[in-house]
Amino acid sequence: MRRNIRNYLEEHAALAPLALVLVAVLQRDPDAASASDGGASTSTSSSGSPEPHTSSSRTSGSPDGSSSSSDSPPPGREAQASTSSRGGAADARPAEAGEVLVGSAEVSFHPSTRSSYLTLNPADDCAYLCNMAVAGPARRQGIALHLVRAAEEISRTAGRTELCLHLRFIDEPAARLYHKAGFAPVDQDGWWVLLLGKQQRYLMQKQL
Repeated sequence: MRRNIRNYLEEHAALAPLALVLVAVLQRDPDAASASDGGASTSTSSSGSPEPHTSSSRTSGSPDGSSSSSDSPPPGREAQASTSSRGGAADARPAEAGEVLVGSAEVSFHPSTRSSYLTLNPADDCAYLCNMAVAGPARRQGIALHLVRAAEEISRTAGRTELCLHLRFIDEPAARLYHKAGFAPVDQDGWWVLLLGKQQRYLMQKQL
């Protein structure tokens, strides 16, 4: 999996700025290195939850696989649109590194860098949030919302006025996240997609 992800990023890095990959990293407190847990404590925000910071890596395309935020499926696997989807995709680095990768999200700015669907394709000029994942142990700590906010900020910087994503009907945790972030459904799949073996989705959108 690590090799596949690395190859994917290397292949698409040259296609920037058509898409970006955002990552959420927990910064470990260096003063806690001598703690009994081997320095595994993390810096926290005033609310007591780990405070991630995000950075971007330019790339393009989507490894077809939403948070589950969005449905850009990786080969042989349908993407989920929620923080619970592809949760294992965001793997943590060793504690000794001082930082731990806990989440990632891809933002596409051009149709050529995202999958084309039979239904609910976002507008060409709409930024599109896809392939978002948060590592299992780091969920329910606000990291997914940090990634969504970072995606909104980078989309505004890129001159986009709307951010879109796909949300599956069955993905309730992701639905709560996106509604909280201010997204609203603008279209949805009909029942007939079930006959094609597909899951019904909403096309969600937020004005930036």
